[in-house]
Amino acid sequence: MKIYLFTVILGLALTAFPTVISGEQYGDSAIYNIEVYQDFVIRTEDQIISSDSFDADSNIYLSRITDTVINVRFELLNITEAPNLGSAGDIDALVAKAVFSDSISFDDYFEYFVQQYNETIEQNPEMKLQSGWFDQRTLTVTYNADYLLSLGIHYFSFLGGAHPSHGTRYLNFNLESGDSLILQNIFNNQGLAELNELGEKKFRELHSIPPDTNINDFGFWFDQDSFYLNHNFYFDSTGMHFLYNPYEIACYAAGYTQLDFSWQELKELTDPTSIIYSIIKQN
Repeated sequence: MKIYLFTVILGLALTAFPTVISGEQYGDSAIYNIEVYQDFVIRTEDQIISSDSFDADSNIYLSRITDTVINVRFELLNITEAPNLGSAGDIDALVAKAVFSDSISFDDYFEYFVQQYNETIEQNPEMKLQSGWFDQRTLTVTYNADYLLSLGIHYFSFLGGAHPSHGTRYLNFNLESGDSLILQNIFNNQGLAELNELGEKKFRELHSIPPDTNINDFGFWFDQDSFYLNHNFYFDSTGMHFLYNPYEIACYAAGYTQLDFSWQELKELTDPTSIIYSIIKQN
């Protein structure tokens, strides 16, 4: 049990225990659980809620609380069976590193988050009247078959200011080797160049940008005024997808841009030695 006393509120933080969500089983794939960690600080107008009186399972008090001041919820991957269990541990560790950012554990991050909140409120007392701070990082598995595991880490947070922050980072793994898949593992130089050309065509069509015009004249921020595919991609049953997050290539209000490539479109571009090539032949 960790008790945090604030200069501006009375708070209680409950030690996080993971909740397990079971994953599905496919062919040459991983069997996994998603472990949910959650910790929060709550306030009442006249009391500290003790650990003895707080029922975390029923959340009976949450409906009566004036405000949830801090809420942190993370999900982690736990592969229990895979074509190579040794590699599965490496994959779990890489996903955890991406979820935790620079922290080494959930409790470590939560302590840092609370510290940042206290310091901000101390320097800006007026911010305590805003909505509480939260940070949610959840997982979605988009492909789990044919020795390929593709998943997204969805970030959604509010640390004061005009609006929340959100985005998705995708990770892709070879379940046999445990290696992360990058574009150079999937395409040779020529294939990658052709994919980029096709991506620019799709991008211009999506945003109604005429050919042979400066792409940044239409509100985008591409370096050197030239389109490029980013490294944030995932796979699902329909093919390969690239996602640009808010603030990546345009302002927050522009939202997300996703470019979709069917398996058929990738067929002539993919390196025959890539594990993706064997999947393409099946589709």
